[in-house]
This record gives sequence, structure tokens and C-alpha cells, in this order.
Amino acid sequence: MRTSVIVAGAISFAACGTAALMGLGVIGAPTRAKPADVASAASSSSPPVRQVQTVPIAPPATPVAPIAQPPIAQTPAPVAPAPIAAAPQPAPVASIPVAPWAPPKPITAALPKPKPVETTGSIASVKTLFVSGSRVALRETADAKGKLVDRMPAGQKVAEISRNGEWVRVRVIGSGAEGWVSASLVDTKRPTQD
Repeated sequence: MRTSVIVAGAISFAACGTAALMGLGVIGAPTRAKPADVASAASSSSPPVRQVQTVPIAPPATPVAPIAQPPIAQTPAPVAPAPIAAAPQPAPVASIPVAPWAPPKPITAALPKPKPVETTGSIASVKTLFVSGSRVALRETADAKGKLVDRMPAGQKVAEISRNGEWVRVRVIGSGAEGWVSASLVDTKRPTQD
């Protein structure tokens, strides 16, 4: 904040000084040159000379009292800056003992049994299977509680896509529907019809 006050004061001082110099005629706005002056200035190598025309002013009919000039202000004596209050010091911090770093110990607890990973075969190894039960459920997930996609009749031809434990992912030949079926309800042999 102190810097902005100093800068504002300097700008104000410069503006007052410029106004005073302009009032005395030391500096001022340049006058417009006449076309003839421009031509002569362009032809000579010396800078153009500014001509000033004086006009006499008639004295006033009644005497005018002189205007009282304010006394010239003396430069004020420098003011010592106010002492800055000392910043509050933070309270001392209690030291807390810290144990040295040690590498973590390996986990020896029993980990949960991993779920079977879905395996996929190449296109050449696609197996054709047949549904061995009646109205076998085709499910969205490899779970007995998975959402029902369709029901398949006994002998329905399906293509095995992959396996996940006791579940087989299949595509129904003809409709193209895909889902999971229990591995115990499909076989590589077509069931015999009685």
C-alpha cells in the first residue's frame, strides 16, 4: 500500500510541474504549421522556427488590485515512518518422537480363492455343443441368479465361445443370441430323442 501512495504522489507532482511549465510558456502544445511553412521547412535542413504574434492588451479602465499570491510552500520536513509492530511469534511446537522407517512386512493372511478366469479359444477351435436338458436357461452372467436371456429346447445346437469354471458362454445357432449356460446342461453329442 505504501508503494501505491508513493507512486500516486509522484504522478501528481509530475502533473503539477507540467501544468506550471505550460503556464509559464516554457513548454506547450506545438502550433500548426501553414502549408508554406511546411514547404520551406522541408527544403531547409535546419529545424523550423516558430513565430509568435503579440497582440497589445489595453489597460483596464479602473485599477485592479493585485492578486495575493499564496506563499511558496517550503519542502516539508521528512516524517519518520511509524515503527512497525513486531509480528507475533508462533508458539513452540512440541517434538514428537518418530520411529525410523522400516520396509513393510509381507502379508501372510490367507487370500480369497481367485475366481476362474474366462478362457477363449481361437476361431479354428470353436466347439459345437448341444443342449442336453429341456427348456435350459440362457443367462446374461455366469451365475444361476443372472438375468434370463432365453430358454433353449433339448437338442438346440450352440457354439461355445468361452468357459468360466462350471459355466459356458455360447451363441445359439440360428438366432445368434449369446449368454451363459451351466456346463452340465450341454454336451458334444446330440441327445437321442425317445
